[in-house]
This record gives sequence, structure tokens and C-alpha cells, in this order.
Amino acid sequence: MTAEKVAKKVKSPVSNRSINQTKETLIYCGPTIKNVVVSGEAFNNGLPKKLEKLLENKAIKRLIVPIDRIVDTKKNIKKNGTIENLSYKQIETMEVK
Repeated sequence: MTAEKVAKKVKSPVSNRSINQTKETLIYCGPTIKNVVVSGEAFNNGLPKKLEKLLENKAIKRLIVPIDRIVDTKKNIKKNGTIENLSYKQIETMEVK
């Protein structure tokens, strides 16, 4: 099964609705996306509009996590074959306009 097929089957830790309504701090754990988001950037009370537009991409959405999940997410990004690792790699290769 390809990375994209696996990534499509796994749910994000937060939904679009909860991202925009949450009061907890969320962290983006993916690679930097030029002019959109920096790796490790923290968000309180929702996301910037530029990033919200990219939430259709499940890989990006999967790497926006509550602060209490950052350690596990970062460990999994480094493990080959995990959904976090596959999502990170997918984001690295995508082009954002």
C-alpha cells in the first residue's frame, strides 16, 4: 500500500471544527511550508487563514496536534512507516500555491 493510501485511511487527531473552536494550544509538527507555516509553530484560538485553506490535505491536518501529543508525534515522525512519518514526507514533496 502506498503512503498516500495509508495516509488517507488514518484520521487526524483534531477535526476542522475542533481546530477552529479549541482554546487549547495546537502545534504544527510538519515541515515548514513557505509563506504559510513554520515547523513547530504554536496556535491559540484557531489557525491563520492561509493554513486553514490547506486543511483539506489530511497529511497537514494530521500534524497539527494538541501540545500534550507533541512528544509522541515527533517520535513517530522519525520512525519509518508510521502515519506521522508518511504525512511528513508527503508534505515535504507537495507544492503550495
